[in-house]
Amino acid sequence: MGIRLINANTPQAKGRIERRFRFFQDRLIKEMRLLGIDNYTEANKFLEEEFLPWCNRRYTHKVESLYEAIRGNKDLEIIFSIKQGRKVNKDNTVRFCGRIYQILPFNGIRSFCGRWVEICELLDGRIEISCVSK
Repeated sequence: MGIRLINANTPQAKGRIERRFRFFQDRLIKEMRLLGIDNYTEANKFLEEEFLPWCNRRYTHKVESLYEAIRGNKDLEIIFSIKQGRKVNKDNTVRFCGRIYQILPFNGIRSFCGRWVEICELLDGRIEISCVSK
């Protein structure tokens, strides 16, 4: 799905937010002093009605959304599951979390011995096994 977490661990990323904070601390305070605002009620009114709309008009850019609808009939339970690969033993079993799972014949295949399977632990705790290789 192309989802990834971007932490602000670099000086460049931290600089962006620091510049924004510095802008508010510098510009907002000066604007309030010029207007003679000296209490919380007036400050909140000025912030909501004047400063933030002005700031958003001037410094906000509209961008096209990068979100896409999920194509096809994707099984979201499998996509968001915890997956681990296992090799099937000679007795057609796999071990996972201290348990042994017997793989039954499927689609004319009697034995999965030596094949790699993917064990998916779904969010509700169920286990699903799918064949990865032949």
